[in-house]
Amino acid sequence: MSQGSLFGGPAVRAMPERADLVALAEALPGLRLGTSSWSFPGWRGHVWRDPVSPDLLSSDGLEAYAQHPLFRTVSIDRTYYRLPEPGVLAAYARQVPEGFRFVVKAPSVVGSSKLRGLDPAWVREEALARFVELGDRLGAVLLQLPPQDPDAFGDRFYHRLAEVLAVQLPWVVEVRTPEWVTPDLRAVLAETHTVPCLSVHPRMPDLRTQWRVLDLGRVPELHIRWNLGSGLDYEGARDRYAPFDRMVDPDPGTREKLARSIAWMLERDRPVWVIANNKAEGCAPLTLEALARAVLGLRRTA
Repeated sequence: MSQGSLFGGPAVRAMPERADLVALAEALPGLRLGTSSWSFPGWRGHVWRDPVSPDLLSSDGLEAYAQHPLFRTVSIDRTYYRLPEPGVLAAYARQVPEGFRFVVKAPSVVGSSKLRGLDPAWVREEALARFVELGDRLGAVLLQLPPQDPDAFGDRFYHRLAEVLAVQLPWVVEVRTPEWVTPDLRAVLAETHTVPCLSVHPRMPDLRTQWRVLDLGRVPELHIRWNLGSGLDYEGARDRYAPFDRMVDPDPGTREKLARSIAWMLERDRPVWVIANNKAEGCAPLTLEALARAVLGLRRTA
């Protein structure tokens, strides 16, 4: 929980509650929105009330983040680089309300052929104990397979993937190698009751192709990651968009496509999770607000 300031108040104060955002969230109960991390001072006026440092937000910003009416999830991306020390994820779980859920990234070593690539024993022995610290606040474990040679795992790729997905976790799989978006991948995910991720990323096939090949219309819940806009890499987007306080490159075309997919799922009472990155349009909170309004507009005209 917040340690508080020198004078006893909260170290990180959330923005005052906006009635329009509360109403928007209440109108879309099946839609779970969140961002990649919460350590961005540029969100002052959108999420934070006061000037704050990245270090303070990293250690003390989650509780304030979770007060935003639209944010019912967050992606813990730091676990992609290394597993946290014991107790860290449990502490996160204590800082959020009952209905909040985390998406936590599996470490990169799980999905990289150059490291421990698709080793179920390592997942069971090292990662599982950390992730279950989140208890009932754990919503999904994202297995993001980084870009690599399509033949990196040889002809046992799908078999090894299935072995990892057999470890009892709420897996969501996002590939970054477009050649792996195949009916074979769809079959493995279906057999292991794993949810595929709809990924907005310049490396990946267009959204229509991903939807069709992965048969996303049949999944019990839809997971979307709006990672990066077209024409930039992550470093270029960071330099262009920092401090992430405004919408720099609005992408209404992608927003409309995602909104239609989301509205279609919600009409069928299937939950939808969306994680937005600052590097999608420039400011993740504003991206999510605009997306939610687009979804609501479609539902009202349906």
